Amino acid sequence: MQVDVYETDAEALDAAAALVDAALASATAAQPAVAIAGGRGGRGIMLALTSRVDLPWSRARFCVVDEPLDGTSNRTLLHEHLLVPRGIAGPAPAADGDRAAAWEAEIRSAAGPGAVFDVLVLDLGPAGEIGVLDGPALASAATSASVVRTGERIGLGPAALGSARHVVVIATGAQRSRAVADVLRAPDASTSAAKLLLPSERVQWVLDRAAAAELLRDARPAPA
Repeated sequence: MQVDVYETDAEALDAAAALVDAALASATAAQPAVAIAGGRGGRGIMLALTSRVDLPWSRARFCVVDEPLDGTSNRTLLHEHLLVPRGIAGPAPAADGDRAAAWEAEIRSAAGPGAVFDVLVLDLGPAGEIGVLDGPALASAATSASVVRTGERIGLGPAALGSARHVVVIATGAQRSRAVADVLRAPDASTSAAKLLLPSERVQWVLDRAAAAELLRDARPAPA
């Protein structure tokens, strides 16, 4: 199991952006589909991605991992913090109307009926949540569900997380340290949605030192 740890959150975000760049460079789809976390953590990821000049900006189809049904829209966040700065923005998302239907239409258009993404860029929440999937939502969701709707949000479900061709999971800040340790130390005992995304050939975890603090507390150097 390989987890990359960086000294600062800025370094972690830059490293994650480089991983996304590499994943898209190897994508074979004519229009690779990318879904990016929203919220405060997602904003940092988006800003880091804007500096990657070699991304296939004109070909890739960008979506957000989940969408609140009220309040600040993640679709608007994507438009303002990634698409506009890169000069690839279409019309701004409508402020009213059926947010769930609009988000799901974008997901299906970009990634097909099964919501199979070439790249997912995810932000681990303080309680181990991934997008709309916290512990209770994961427990009640069908493993075959590509989309899950809760009372407040709609987002990618277990099937979409499991079928993505490449995943970058980012965790920064001390408030995520316990969640990181929980899922990476004992995934079988964890109720966190992050256990769906253990480090592997297709899933890469990027942490800053604060988020890795509890995980590293008992770590020992490898034998020389």
